[in-house]
Formats: sequence, C-alpha cells, structure tokens
Amino acid sequence: MSEGVRVRIDALTDATTEDVVRIHLSGMGYSFNSRLGHEHLHFLYRRMAHDPSCYVGVAVVDGTVAGVVSGSSDATAFAARLIRTMGAAGLLRLAAKILREPSLIWVWWQGWQVAAPVRIDSVEVRAVLTAIVVDEGIQQRGIGGALVEAFEQYLGAHRITMYRLDTHVANSRAVAFYRSRGFREVARRAGSIVFVRELA
Repeated sequence: MSEGVRVRIDALTDATTEDVVRIHLSGMGYSFNSRLGHEHLHFLYRRMAHDPSCYVGVAVVDGTVAGVVSGSSDATAFAARLIRTMGAAGLLRLAAKILREPSLIWVWWQGWQVAAPVRIDSVEVRAVLTAIVVDEGIQQRGIGGALVEAFEQYLGAHRITMYRLDTHVANSRAVAFYRSRGFREVARRAGSIVFVRELA
C-alpha cells in the first residue's frame, strides 16, 4: 500500500449503498447483476448486508467510498433465499427485463456455467467472493488487498478455510493480482478463470 494511504473497511450502510452501486456498475458493468440495473444492485447489496451468510465490506479512504467486496459462505443457498425474497412482482420485473434484453439470457448462461460447483479433494467449495471492485480513480493503492483481507477475516471467523472466485481471462490485472495472493487456478469456464484460495 502506498505510504500515507489509510484504508478503513466498514459495513455497508444506507449512506454508502449508492456509492457502492456506482463503483460496482463502473467496474463490473458486464456482469449479469449489473446488467439488471441500478435498482437491482441496490436490492442485492441490501439483501446481502442483512443476510448472516453474506459479507459486504466497503473500503473508505479519506472519508470517500473507494471500493467494495462482497461474498457468501454459501452462495448457492443465498441465491435461493434471494429469489424467494424477490416475490412475484420482483420476479415478473426480472422476466420483463430479460424479455426486453434477450442478450441477458446469454450473460446469465455464462454466469451459470462459471458458477458450477468446484470440488477440492471431494469437498465442494461453497464460499464465494462474488464481487470486488475498486474505484478506477484510486486503484493501485492497496485497496484491493485490504478488501480481500477483510473478506478472509469474515470467513475465518466462520471457520471457513477455502473459497473461490472468478474473473475474466482477459482481465490480466485481476489475474495477476489473484495469483500474487496465492489463489490457485482450478478451471476455465465460459471465458473466465475460476480460482480457489485455501486459508491457513
């Protein structure tokens, strides 16, 4: 981390949600959740912030939101709960959005392929780091590392020793970052690399 840069990791609040959504859309606009729009991301982050199986950490530098990390100790179970909380009206809005933008079906399909189960020594890796984004204006200052460490502390507190994440093959900066932090490539799916990290 650059000298003089102090990163604080806070929990998501109503006051920081808008900045988190903006940073997410800017850095991960290609993702299925981003493509579903601003309102959907607000809903998703609020649900994650209140779900005991999830973690949302917000990086703050000099009083400004600088990045976000999110994940779940059991991403599959959380996804099922999320769908249930959407209710009929929410699911109808989702279906209407997909019908208006049929390309979302392909984005969803790719995401589904990437999210297929990963097993290490016959054990399914259920914990997933779902998003990590740093504001483009202040990258390369150790914020990403601080966000990863915060998520790993959450996992450690829940006695979880292994987790996964994925990134696009073409995202060479992210690939190098994960490799430098000890992540191990376990699969390539739909243009993405699936990494696993085992915690001591």
